Amino acid sequence: MPTRTPTSTPAPTPTREALLDAAERAFSARGFDGASTRDIAREAGLKNQASLYHYYDDKEQLYEAVLSRAVDALLPLWQNAGSATLGPAAMGAYLDRVVDYLVAHPHTAPL
Repeated sequence: MPTRTPTSTPAPTPTREALLDAAERAFSARGFDGASTRDIAREAGLKNQASLYHYYDDKEQLYEAVLSRAVDALLPLWQNAGSATLGPAAMGAYLDRVVDYLVAHPHTAPL
């Protein structure tokens, strides 16, 4: 497999967000191998599968973008939790925020 060079995260657009939302649901429900780019493109409202490749080079890059979006949302919760030795109240507050995020984004955890 060729080595990928890191790229910056593209700016969100309604179409890009729709693709990420559709991909998140598909990958969550069917896994990487079971999710088809054709179905993801259709669910995102694209006219054809080729349009997906305007936004992402391939299915792997799309999956990485889905995971990156979740990590980008969860990482600040961890960073704002404070030190590695959290007391019970701080740990409870941190876990509440993580659980709230996962409840609001139910397709994230299975990824």
